[in-house]
Amino acid sequence: MQKIDSSSSAFKEIILSFLKLGLTSFGGPIAHIGYFHHEFVIKKKWIDEKTFVELTALCQFLPGPASSQLGMAIGYIRGKFWGSLIAWLLFTLPSAILMLAVYIGISGFANDKTEFIIQGLQIAAVTIVLHAVANMAIRFSNTAAKASISVFTMVACILIPFTFLQVILILLSGILGKFIFTEAESADANTANASVKIPKSSIVMFVLFFMLLLLLPIFSRIYENTSLSIFESFYTAGSLVFGGGHVVLPFLESEVVSRFGVSQDVFMAGYGAAQAVPGPLFAFSSYLGAAVTKEYMYLHSSLALTAIFLPSFLLILAALPVWEKWKSYAFMKSAMIAINACVVGILAAALYQPIWSHSIRNKEDFSLMVLLFLALQFWKLPSWSVIILAVGVKTAFHFIS
Repeated sequence: MQKIDSSSSAFKEIILSFLKLGLTSFGGPIAHIGYFHHEFVIKKKWIDEKTFVELTALCQFLPGPASSQLGMAIGYIRGKFWGSLIAWLLFTLPSAILMLAVYIGISGFANDKTEFIIQGLQIAAVTIVLHAVANMAIRFSNTAAKASISVFTMVACILIPFTFLQVILILLSGILGKFIFTEAESADANTANASVKIPKSSIVMFVLFFMLLLLLPIFSRIYENTSLSIFESFYTAGSLVFGGGHVVLPFLESEVVSRFGVSQDVFMAGYGAAQAVPGPLFAFSSYLGAAVTKEYMYLHSSLALTAIFLPSFLLILAALPVWEKWKSYAFMKSAMIAINACVVGILAAALYQPIWSHSIRNKEDFSLMVLLFLALQFWKLPSWSVIILAVGVKTAFHFIS
């Protein structure tokens, strides 16, 4: 691990670097990791290649948005607690403000005359999630065993409408992976009994993470306060989603649409718009928080945004001091092979319901989606251009017809 620098010049560099990335990092989580590598390993040399790879691996092990967690970790190395907080805030704030503006625009002008814009955003969302599923399947479901885990997970999620089913499937997959992917452990068998001394600061952060996860649902049901319920819902989503990005969709859809009564059209339009802005996809929470009630739009937007990222912040602060030992546990590697395959299945189920079933309404929508997928998968167009194309085509069809 690199030496921590908490000087004033370091904070200035953190502010400038992450604000720039927050304004320019299009392309989703994988692209963000590439931006971070170029900025902090190649250009600024804040960390070396080995440390960057180790941090990326750590963030893949933790629930939550991996790219945002990587930014938090780099900020921590550069400026401890405040460096991590500033890194997250400036990487996230531009996209959060843009998503809030999108909701204000949609809620202020949405009517029959602008419905085609929402439909275009929905079709773009289908295309982008399909692209994510296809590429994740190629990488994480490329053997019979992995594909079986993915397919069984997908079928279970489609047939069994249970809110926490995804969490149960992830845990079961991790346990199963320990026994069927033993080849991942063979190279590290000598580390299986390594001891880990956990610092007090890590214990405090872990305890706080689990206390909030357990107590927030209880208090939100006792007091029946909308603001508290929003914070609890988004904190839970940020705590239980492995794979980040698109995988959070079924969790948020269940909570925001079913629990808070946000319309499916508004939900999917926002999700489509989230693909076209820079920064983390979890900034979609800013849009959703505002959509719950117009009366306290700005408060709820801020609460949702803070709550969905708070678990990642606590886990990064807890895990960084013990990561050097934790990563040596061979069983983590075999478990993550199965968990990654499970995540593919969860995302595939979300693609079918609610995304595909709600957004692809006729043969014209299907044809447009196929062409957009071709552009995204094979022509390598950026995701923001797919959004523009989808809305542009639906707009043209609207005025022609």
